[in-house]
Amino acid sequence: MSLESLTNLLKKHSSLFEKEELEEIESILEKVKERLTESIKLKEKGNKAYQEKEYLDAIDLYTKALKLDPTNEVFYSNRSAAYAKINCEESGIDDSIKALEYNPNFILSYLRLGDFYKKSDPSKALFYYKVGLIFDPKNEKLISKVEQMSNNNDDFLNSDSAKEVMKSDDFKNMFSKVMEDKELMEKLANLNKK
Repeated sequence: MSLESLTNLLKKHSSLFEKEELEEIESILEKVKERLTESIKLKEKGNKAYQEKEYLDAIDLYTKALKLDPTNEVFYSNRSAAYAKINCEESGIDDSIKALEYNPNFILSYLRLGDFYKKSDPSKALFYYKVGLIFDPKNEKLISKVEQMSNNNDDFLNSDSAKEVMKSDDFKNMFSKVMEDKELMEKLANLNKK
């Protein structure tokens, strides 16, 4: 539920609260709004630093934004991109996975994960590109990467790397969120029918 929706809901049902309770809730919502606004400003500064190739500064700014809004998948994704630029693959992978924990539909993280693994574990890279295609079957970048990688890889799903990925807690958490998404499950079922 968005902050705006929550505020509107509170206004609609304000008669359920004592005056002091309502003031306290409104005060908390105002603080949340301020934190979110500040986190966006920090992200924008991080984006500017990234564009200026000041990757360490960008990482610092995205980290500060995440302290204010630790559930924003875009902040994790942006920091992941900055980590990629300074060859901190492990941190970049962690951030990409964290972004997917908050939003399993966030295609950019599948692209980033694939890119992180492209040289070190091409089979795993192909796996992430293919998972991204489940969420966005028409994504041209993913299609292109799968085509490029498919020419050079065996079937990843039968590999030890795939088994390792699927056993990880991060994958299990992400997969459980996917399973809860009824609309997405319908799309997946329709893919099998084609």
